[in-house]
Amino acid sequence: WYYGIALAQVTAPWILLAPLAFVATWREAFYNRHSPERFLWVWALSVPLVLSFFSGKHHHYLLHCVAPWSILAALGLRHLGCRFAVITRSPKAATAVLFGFLAVIYGVLLSTHKTVHHEDGVFLRKVAKTFPSGPFLVDQSVTDLHKGFQVQFYLPDRHTRGLHNLSFLRSSEITQDRVYVITEHGRRGELTHFGDTRLLLQSEKTGRQEGPDTLLTLFELTYHQDLERVATAKLRITPMQAMYRSPEPVLE
Repeated sequence: WYYGIALAQVTAPWILLAPLAFVATWREAFYNRHSPERFLWVWALSVPLVLSFFSGKHHHYLLHCVAPWSILAALGLRHLGCRFAVITRSPKAATAVLFGFLAVIYGVLLSTHKTVHHEDGVFLRKVAKTFPSGPFLVDQSVTDLHKGFQVQFYLPDRHTRGLHNLSFLRSSEITQDRVYVITEHGRRGELTHFGDTRLLLQSEKTGRQEGPDTLLTLFELTYHQDLERVATAKLRITPMQAMYRSPEPVLE
C-alpha cells in the first residue's frame, strides 16, 4: 500500500478533486473501449499498480503518473463547476472559496505530518545543541545510505567529517584523541577496535529501520594510544564504492 499513500501525498491537494473526475468519466471508461477516458484511467492507475510489484519503492517513481492525475483533477474541477449553479454565476468567488478550502486542508495536513525521519531530526538537533564544537565523525555506511546526508545537515559543518565506513577511523587526518562518532547502535563492537567507547545519546527511531541495532547513536570514542594510523590523503574512492556496491576500501 506504499504507493496508495505516496500518491495522495505527491498529488495533494489536487487529488481531492480526482473522485469527481472518476464519477464524471466512469461510463466512457468502462463502456467505450477506445475512449480518451479509458486511456486516462489506465494511465493514472497502472503506474502505481505496476510499481507496487517491485520491492524497491520510492515516491519519486510516481513522477510518471503526475500528468494523468493532474488531468483528472482538472476534469473534477470542471465537473464541480457544471454541477453547481452558484459556481457558474460567480466563478471567481467560487474559485477563491475552493482554493482557500484546499489551502487550509493542505496546511493542516502539512503542519501535523511527521515523516519517518522526525525522531532522527530531534536526536540530531539535541546532539548539535549538547556538543556544539564536536568533533563529529559520521558513518556514511549505515543501513539507510541517505541517512548520512541528514546527519551532516543538522550538525555544524566545520566540526563534522564523513567516514566512508568505520575503518576510516584509522585515518591519519583525524588528529583528535577523543571524537564523537554517529553510527548504528549495533556497530558498537566495531568501534572497540579503535578505542574505548561510551554511549551518549540515541535516536528513538531511525527512518524505516526496525530493531534496536539500527538506531542512530552518538558514541564518545577515546582512541587507543597504540592505534596504527593509515594515510588517506591520496586515497581515491570509485563511484561504485561511493554507492556501496563494493565494500572497499577498508583501511587495515
